[in-house]
Amino acid sequence: MSSDDTLVFDNENTRVAIDLGPSPTIELTSEIYEPLYIQGGLSDDVSTEPDGTVVFNKAEEDYSVVPLPHEDGSVQLINVLADSSAPERFEYNFSSSTPVNISLHEGMAVIEDPEGNYLGGVTAPWAYDSLGVAVPTHFEVDGDTLVQVVDHTSQNYAYPVTADPYAGQMLFQWATIDTYNGDKRVNLQPTNYGRGVVPWVMTGAGWSEAVGWGQPYPIGPTLTSKATLRQQFDCHAFGNAFAGVWNLERVRPNRTAVWSYGVAIHRCNWNTADRY
Repeated sequence: MSSDDTLVFDNENTRVAIDLGPSPTIELTSEIYEPLYIQGGLSDDVSTEPDGTVVFNKAEEDYSVVPLPHEDGSVQLINVLADSSAPERFEYNFSSSTPVNISLHEGMAVIEDPEGNYLGGVTAPWAYDSLGVAVPTHFEVDGDTLVQVVDHTSQNYAYPVTADPYAGQMLFQWATIDTYNGDKRVNLQPTNYGRGVVPWVMTGAGWSEAVGWGQPYPIGPTLTSKATLRQQFDCHAFGNAFAGVWNLERVRPNRTAVWSYGVAIHRCNWNTADRY
């Protein structure tokens, strides 16, 4: 849905609003987290492609930005660099209803309030030239500003070069409870954004999000009812990129050995307390 000066993308639990006016702002909101605002990277010169894609043009700097909202309430900012005269540094200011802190962990930017509560994040950046060759890129932090550095002039890359900061909040798309071998099973589907976060975000904010999951499937009472469920959760968090749907099965024994022992065999759903 859209108005004259705002594009709005609503889903069941999330909302992405992209301002089209002067000094445009992107707003991410959800039922769980405080709103997250992103400024910078967008321009006042906006055009719409025949397929409805909105493009923010920075012709004087030889690049453009295409914001791509996703169903999970996240947004990609696709920077398209026309040639070697395009900038190498792209700044994004983050704010919320409270002051924010940004820290870098394994390439990802994690955004928290002053008490350390998770507000959202930006997954580790990527950049490629038009031939699919990776272009060196990384994040830097300056207060509440996240800077993506794209070293596209370090070699002879084929233009256009595309770079992608990907920001989001919600870590799970849906949650259900059913039964497995006569006991309860919790099923969690990470969001596309959630697939890209570092494991400790999932074991921290992800656990809190899952435990707080409400109607129509209140998850918390089951998740906290037996230690094996938390152990399986943490195991899935560290194999998140390859885990598919997380199936956490109450029937399985509590681990007495660390869950990582034998993980290549049990794949987070073990049959014994100390082996596989």
